[in-house]
Amino acid sequence: PAGALAVAVLEEAAGIFQTGIRLVVLPDDPRLGQWRSEFANMPGIIEQRIRGTTLDLAALPGAKEVVTSEELLRRLRDHGHDAVDQPRFLAARLLDLVVGDWDRHAGQWAWIRFDEGGRSRWAPLPRDRDWALSRLDGPLYGLLRLYLPKYQSFSDRYGSVYGLTLSAEGLDRRLLVGLERASWDSTVADLQGRLTNDVIDRAIASLPAEFPRDAVAGIGNALRRRRDELPMVAARFYRQLADEVELR
Repeated sequence: PAGALAVAVLEEAAGIFQTGIRLVVLPDDPRLGQWRSEFANMPGIIEQRIRGTTLDLAALPGAKEVVTSEELLRRLRDHGHDAVDQPRFLAARLLDLVVGDWDRHAGQWAWIRFDEGGRSRWAPLPRDRDWALSRLDGPLYGLLRLYLPKYQSFSDRYGSVYGLTLSAEGLDRRLLVGLERASWDSTVADLQGRLTNDVIDRAIASLPAEFPRDAVAGIGNALRRRRDELPMVAARFYRQLADEVELR
């Protein structure tokens, strides 16, 4: 349930922008009104939503603006000098695969504008990690995946790359088309080098101490194996996109 805390550590090591999250308890407060009995003293995660205010941008040195995916696609359509930082987006998408986060549709991203030499470069800002490190096992989920393959379960095996990437297919085909295979290989190698055993240990150490230690250790072992197998999985992901390329 607190997998987003571990992902934040991995994102930082991978050089991916993040909003910052923390584990909190909603207080027993009269201002909860009719929901007080249901939500008082409930633990949860607070995630900052960066919406492009002056205060928000101060946390992102050099940033000029933050927009939604819908607005980004409009800018790319209307302005030829706007471009996405494709290697950074690819690194973020590969990390999605490592942590098993299949719910990466357009609404799960914001985009940060940096201006360089008269051109605008947009860097991804992933958010909403509620499906990362989620285990969806049992016979009912097994049957569900036959019809909805996106519901992939996190383990030491990747499972279906198609299922893991299905929700983000529209963005992937639109925004990763300019990267050749050599760029994919170098991005994979860089990400593997950043996700060291020490980083993974720190990531799982960020999970609440009340979690069963054997389960937490299992997550660490799975992350190490998925990191090691990333080149093979990334190659499958690349072929999936390269088989039918979209040019705009």
